[in-house]
Amino acid sequence: MRKSFLTEQELALGCVRNDRDAQGELYARYSSRLYAICLRYIEDRKEARDLMHDSMIKAMDNFKSFRYVSEGSVYAWLICTSRLQLVYLFFVTLEHYA
Repeated sequence: MRKSFLTEQELALGCVRNDRDAQGELYARYSSRLYAICLRYIEDRKEARDLMHDSMIKAMDNFKSFRYVSEGSVYAWLICTSRLQLVYLFFVTLEHYA
């Protein structure tokens, strides 16, 4: 495993610029923590992994709307994105069964 020396702010700037290396680093750095959060809400491991992956893609697609505030703001933003994906999944599921 390679060690990244990018600060969170540098990582965010790279993602805003659609830098594939920065996006890969973002995924490597935060995907396991986001997966653990998704697993709290969705007990099915496959569904939780899909939610985490969809959330990361959504975040990378929308990074231009991200504003760096301080250390930890990228992670907080990713958590928020994951929760929004969870709500979307919940409503899609409800519509399917309605």
